Amino acid sequence: MSFEKDFLNLLKSTTTFVRESETAEFVTPAEFQALYREPMIAEPKPSNPTTLPFKPAPSPVAAAQKELKALLTSPVESSVMTVSKSPKHGAKPETDAKQIRSLLGKIAPSLSLAELVPEDHTAKKVLSSYQENLGQVDVVLISFEQDEATLNLLKNLAKAIDQKLGKAKLIAGARLEREKRWDTFLEQNPVKLIIATAGISHFNEIMRYYSGHPATGEAYLGKIPLLTLQEASAYDQPQENKAALWKHLCQLFNR
Repeated sequence: MSFEKDFLNLLKSTTTFVRESETAEFVTPAEFQALYREPMIAEPKPSNPTTLPFKPAPSPVAAAQKELKALLTSPVESSVMTVSKSPKHGAKPETDAKQIRSLLGKIAPSLSLAELVPEDHTAKKVLSSYQENLGQVDVVLISFEQDEATLNLLKNLAKAIDQKLGKAKLIAGARLEREKRWDTFLEQNPVKLIIATAGISHFNEIMRYYSGHPATGEAYLGKIPLLTLQEASAYDQPQENKAALWKHLCQLFNR
């Protein structure tokens, strides 16, 4: 019975489908393609047809970069990048330097521009100035003699200063005198006190930075107080000479 019932239901459904198909409106393939040529949903039209889409203005930095690139890539014959035939050393080329500086100022405001390229020996001197830096030092002892008595005196003074006052450094002055680097040395080492041996007066380069005040007994190398020692033999006897030297040294250090 169930088989007959299922068959009757199938027959009934088929008959209904055929009847509906006779009255249905079918879409041809060509009509189907035409339906999808246009968007299914209409795009909204702008409320004000005269309003143009918003375009952000280029940034000042981007505009300056574009202008600088055009300036630097222009032909050499142009008036902007023309250089004189035989420019003197250090002379400015005939370029529109103001325009280039202005553009670079917009692109990199923190950039520092030099008017002239430094000479070779000046650049090397600046580059190697770090070599004269002694680090964290309070007192510098400079030897202009090589005899054993003088060196022993300086070593003993340096040891006492290290123990009682501050960091001390003993150096030889011959190289700085020969290379004329006293200016760099004094700039790189703003110490509290410089102690030099008696032979300092025979070295012309360092004496250019010497200033003495006979009325007060004060002396300086640049702006740094200077203590000039006597011959090493003067501190052998009597003992009071060593005590007087140490007292004077401490007074200069604690100024």
